[in-house]
Amino acid sequence: MALDGWGCMRIAKRLMEDKAPITHVKTQTECDVNYYYWSASRISHILRNPFYKGAHLVCRTHQEGIRSGTVDIIPREDWEIIENCHEAIVTPEEWDKVQELIDGVMPALLPVAAVGIIYYFMKVKKVKMTWMILFIIVASMIGAATGIFTA
Repeated sequence: MALDGWGCMRIAKRLMEDKAPITHVKTQTECDVNYYYWSASRISHILRNPFYKGAHLVCRTHQEGIRSGTVDIIPREDWEIIENCHEAIVTPEEWDKVQELIDGVMPALLPVAAVGIIYYFMKVKKVKMTWMILFIIVASMIGAATGIFTA
């Protein structure tokens, strides 16, 4: 479904309509309403998980000691991935294609978000056009300097 361009919410709705059981139920009841509840975040987690392409993730967190009580989360780019660890559910090529589709969504939404923010400040907060232009210039400079707006 994701390869066909379906978003997480659309996939979740389809799975709920088809009464597909979820992978894990937290409650201890035999038949729970949540047994068929698919959320967009659950679908996103599944689509981002390299387990489905046959890989295994290790070293996602670091703990100084057993009794330290603190766990440091390691950034995603520093995770260790063991490839071909088990039989894959999808091919690595299909998984990579889905990752490209997911990664392409956010840059496409940035202009829509910018228009919405500008509309809100001009219509609701009654900010003048001059201040909005100044804000856009400053935000663009900060975004370019921090690497947010680079391809």
